[in-house]
Amino acid sequence: MMANLILRLSIIEKGQDEVEKSIVTKTLALKPKNTVAEVATLLRTKTQDVPGSFLKMGPNSEYGLFLPKEPGSKGGVWLDPEHALEDYMQEENAQKIENQMSDEGNANMDRKLYLKSGDTIEYRKKMRILKVRTFDNTMRTLMVEDSKTVEALMDVICKRIGIPNNHEYSL
Repeated sequence: MMANLILRLSIIEKGQDEVEKSIVTKTLALKPKNTVAEVATLLRTKTQDVPGSFLKMGPNSEYGLFLPKEPGSKGGVWLDPEHALEDYMQEENAQKIENQMSDEGNANMDRKLYLKSGDTIEYRKKMRILKVRTFDNTMRTLMVEDSKTVEALMDVICKRIGIPNNHEYSL
C-alpha cells in the first residue's frame, strides 16, 4: 500500500497586467492511484469557497496540471488527465518525461523531473494564442493547446489554415 502524496497545487492566472501569478495555493493529501483529472476536479472543488478564485476561470476543459522544472519556470511537463499520479512518481519514468522536455531544449537537466511528495503542481490554462505566418506572408491567429506535442499541434494548425500535408511544414 502506497502512502499519501502531499502536493501543493497552485492555480495560475493572468492578471490585468497580463502577468501570470498564483491566485491561490492549496496543499492536498492525494492517493498515488488518483488520476490527474480527479486531482484537477478535487482542486476546483476545494477552492470554490476562495473569494474571487473562480470568477476569472473558465471551464475545467481549458485547464490542466503542469509540473514545472522548478517553481515559476516555463519549462516542465503537462500531466495527462488520463494517467494516475503514480505514473509520474516512478524514477524510471523520469527519463520518459525528460525526453518529452528535450523538444524544449531541456534535455541536459541537472534535476530528474518526476513527481514526489512536497512538489508544487500548477493548475493553468492549456489554451493560448499562436500567431502563424504563412508563406504568402499572411498572419493567422489560432488558439492552440499548450499541452500537446509540436507534432500534434502541426496537425491542428494545418487543418485550420487549409494545408493538406502537414509533414512538409514545421513550427
